[in-house]
Amino acid sequence: MERIFCMKKLLGRALCAVVCGGILAIAGNAGPVIPVSAAEGKVCNVNDYKGSGSVAIQNAINACPEGGTVYIPAGTYRMVTTVTLKSNITLKGDGDKTILEVNSLLSTGANMMKSSDPPVGLNNYGDENITLRLSTDADSLLAFSGNQVLFEGKPFDGEVIYTGPVDELFGCCFGRLPYRSLDFVFEHHDCPDYQGHSVINYTVSEDYTRITEFKHLTGQKCEGTTIVKEYPMAYTGADGQIPYYAIMNADNQQLYDRYAMLVAPMAHFHLLGRLAEYRYYNIDAMTARALELADQILQKNHQEDKKL
Repeated sequence: MERIFCMKKLLGRALCAVVCGGILAIAGNAGPVIPVSAAEGKVCNVNDYKGSGSVAIQNAINACPEGGTVYIPAGTYRMVTTVTLKSNITLKGDGDKTILEVNSLLSTGANMMKSSDPPVGLNNYGDENITLRLSTDADSLLAFSGNQVLFEGKPFDGEVIYTGPVDELFGCCFGRLPYRSLDFVFEHHDCPDYQGHSVINYTVSEDYTRITEFKHLTGQKCEGTTIVKEYPMAYTGADGQIPYYAIMNADNQQLYDRYAMLVAPMAHFHLLGRLAEYRYYNIDAMTARALELADQILQKNHQEDKKL
């Protein structure tokens, strides 16, 4: 039985993978779509930028102009930090010789993501039973027939873990769940220090809710300073927006419950995470919740195996 790991397409972001062993996990807001065809323009070689692994890749992406290509030469790159793409930037690897090494809670064996072309990069996890799909909308793979999950049109009887927006999974048929999104505005100032602290939160005095000054986080010594201001905005589902925070009130909870009831009869379908459960999680609580669910699934499967 196959495990399937799918990142639900969200705001022009998509990532899908098939993982061996009976778990279908569909996640949202996991990372941008990597263009299939290489864009014309400047090529930024990762080896020309400071840092190693994901840090060097991010530095190359940051320096790459719109329409350019970030080239990741042959080698193994440890992905120890989140990598964020920019619009109209193409990632290009060196076939199976470019390996992005990551950790995975759900996979076993060699936890590797390998690049190939097309689409660019990251097509499998270094295990013949694990396939990673890019630029794929989960809606094109996943469907429901009554209480039966269908994957690529065929019944799928394994466990399903969904971490994307549950309203979008069902086409917002009851209406869109409200979220608060953010607009990040970066500024560089020709002064040694802007605010004297790494993060200052603003509640009512300004249009923005937070200013982060990065040099106070890293301890770096440099001329000038870069800050980012966070402006709150309503999430509408438009391209470029990300649903960060559920807006918790009685009406929204009732709307969420209507969506949750659609999957409640499916014994092997699990909602997990900020988007799927429509609630706020800190990273420690989210990690604990994911491990708890994994234990529940393993225990249930063990009990079912004993009955056979």
